[in-house]
Amino acid sequence: MHTELYIGGAWHKGHGERFASYDPATGDKVWEGNAASEDDVAEAMAAARLAFPAWSRRTPEDRIAIARVRQRD
Repeated sequence: MHTELYIGGAWHKGHGERFASYDPATGDKVWEGNAASEDDVAEAMAAARLAFPAWSRRTPEDRIAIARVRQRD
């Protein structure tokens, strides 16, 4: 499982505070990583704005297929 941020087609370590995520049903730690900083969020927003025109022209089926591939990463 990746604990980094996916920005602009690549994985990046977050520059915010380190934190852990826990399964609410069991209390087990699921993963640990760094949160996004304000700069990380700004970079992600800029990348999303650049990608949006091409993404919005894709069919729903294409978007689903891409999302499923990314989910397996």
